[in-house]
Amino acid sequence: MKRLLPAVLLLAAVLLLVSCGNQRPAAACPLTVNGTPLDEEVFTYFLDKAAAALPEGSQEEQIGYAVQLCIHYVAVNSTFAGEGMTLSPAEKKETDEDVNTQWRLYGPYYSSLGVSRQTFAKIRRSDRYTEKLRQAYFGEGGSDEVPAQRLREYLAARYVAFRAIRLPKTVRDAYGKEAERSEAQNSALQAKISAGLSAVNDNGTGIESVFATFVSDRNGDREEYAEVVTDGSDHAWSAEFVEAVRGVPEGTAAALDYGDSYYLVYRENILADDDIYEAYKGKCLEALTENDLLARIDAIGGAYSSVKDQPALAACWNSYRNALAKAEKQEKGN
Repeated sequence: MKRLLPAVLLLAAVLLLVSCGNQRPAAACPLTVNGTPLDEEVFTYFLDKAAAALPEGSQEEQIGYAVQLCIHYVAVNSTFAGEGMTLSPAEKKETDEDVNTQWRLYGPYYSSLGVSRQTFAKIRRSDRYTEKLRQAYFGEGGSDEVPAQRLREYLAARYVAFRAIRLPKTVRDAYGKEAERSEAQNSALQAKISAGLSAVNDNGTGIESVFATFVSDRNGDREEYAEVVTDGSDHAWSAEFVEAVRGVPEGTAAALDYGDSYYLVYRENILADDDIYEAYKGKCLEALTENDLLARIDAIGGAYSSVKDQPALAACWNSYRNALAKAEKQEKGN
């Protein structure tokens, strides 16, 4: 047995080293917040966010902002756990599906920075914790519930709902190429738009029915139909166009000349559609409470103690900058 003892001790030492490698001691991490060690991957993720927020910032400024983001991250996780909150099976599934989608899009980028899918998933779950805390504080039945009336007022002020028929100003010739309309074709198009307006505003015809009529008699036109709820920030519909739609009285149609197309637009009463309210009340709640939620969580994080390994923080920043430079060089080479 005495001869086996050194081998047993050696095995135990190896296992201990492996365990320490999987569970980093605080001293091996660039940052420890409230007793929670954050490794290089987590810090690099938030350093990337800091660099995006402060593109002209110095190394010190970007590192400082990343530290604040890390403190916020720990505060969210600690508060979520401290409140005894959990994600339901459905919420876990939704979060996993979101991670899968986002990683397919951004995984190569984060991998190039040294951020693994596991770390990415961990941080995305924390984002879900934030939304659960928002609901606990400000949602229906929350400690500081935002009244439904205020959400509806914000919805009406911020968003606009409309249905639109888009009619391109050009037509396709016999060879499938874009061509300017002749005078006769343009007159026919204007007559079609006028007839559509009259059908909606004078006869009460639904704009969907007008679109069906247009499609049945296209004569080279290429109408498109869309049902839209937007605040003008989603890039599909410009803020300028959305403001033009706001000028259309609710429950009426108007013709708009915008860009390379004409539009027959019917503006809906957004508050009369409960489905729209249900679909967008979460976004309205987020917009109305974001500053308050950040302040509340940051106040919790403000009481935390933080231990910074300055050389490790600087090394993370240098590795991050080198990874970006390498990616940029490869992109130019391609």
